[in-house]
Amino acid sequence: MELSNAIHNRRAVRAYTQQPVPAEVLKNLIDDAIMAPSASHSQPWAFGIIQGREKLQAISTQAKDYALAHIQEHPRLQPYVSSLQKAQFNIFYDAPVLVVIFANSQAPSPQGDAALAAQNLMLSAFAAGLGTCWIGLSMPYLNGAEFKKTYNVPQEMLAIAPIIVGHPQTFPAKPERKPALILFSDTTEA
Repeated sequence: MELSNAIHNRRAVRAYTQQPVPAEVLKNLIDDAIMAPSASHSQPWAFGIIQGREKLQAISTQAKDYALAHIQEHPRLQPYVSSLQKAQFNIFYDAPVLVVIFANSQAPSPQGDAALAAQNLMLSAFAAGLGTCWIGLSMPYLNGAEFKKTYNVPQEMLAIAPIIVGHPQTFPAKPERKPALILFSDTTEA
């Protein structure tokens, strides 16, 4: 697949089939993710992979409960309170796989580095016919002590990019994009 095609047509997918994602495909996605650039070539990322709808449903419930209990600490979640309160709402949209991209908090640019790896992973998944969606609602829980203890995640590792992966029921339509906002341009025409 041409890179430009993947960039222009990849979309956040929130409806998945029951088809599992093979381990070899997940390995390829992570191999592509780690080809991302990183500040000072630090490559601070680490990956957590959770498979299975039942496990992800349980983590969804825990993440929703955590977010609601800590809403004052995470005011950006306030607009989602009504969704978080619904028992049937699965923040992972019944996807078969969650890939969490962590980055070492001591690295020069952990958030930027993990985001670059995430973009590689999402474009690679699209090229493989898979759907993805970055699930920011899960981040407070994934960075909490309970989750880190359960999955033996070192304290210095930050969960930055929780991405669900699976076979999409359909790919969403291409939404309108705002034109690029160019704040300045110091180029001169020859």
